[in-house]
Amino acid sequence: MAKLISLLRSGDFLTRQRVTILAGGLIAGQFQTDPGKVAQAIDIVRTEWQRMATEGPTQQELDDAKTYLLGYYPRNFTNTMDTAQLLRGLQTEDLGIDYIIKRNGLVDAVTLDDLKRVSKRILDVGMLALVVGRTPTATVSAGGATTPVAGQPSAAPAPVQTK
Repeated sequence: MAKLISLLRSGDFLTRQRVTILAGGLIAGQFQTDPGKVAQAIDIVRTEWQRMATEGPTQQELDDAKTYLLGYYPRNFTNTMDTAQLLRGLQTEDLGIDYIIKRNGLVDAVTLDDLKRVSKRILDVGMLALVVGRTPTATVSAGGATTPVAGQPSAAPAPVQTK
């Protein structure tokens, strides 16, 4: 996902972004961009999603992800609120109290073949749902087609969802 964010930034599409892996394996993300750049940004998302599904990540992308995951984890213990949220997540996912000790070894054990196999299984571009809101003219991309959507009133936009 870091490459996706990098691609969106390089085209000056992003103003803010967030990607989260939720319980049950749901991958949720969001970004903001100029209304005139929505269609291009969606095409970038779809293209990178498809690349990851068919080719999987590169060794460098895996190494970068591991470096981030291993380096960022200690930040979860810098204040009471973050620590409590982490512990709640461990309990919700039934990972066990020893997960904190085992986690780095689990992350480090992931191989490029593992990640490519999982990418092929879960990153189905046909299941990618995109919601566009608050734009005078929105473009929605689904299943390989880009479809213009009638403008929404800015006071009460109705989100458009595909798939």
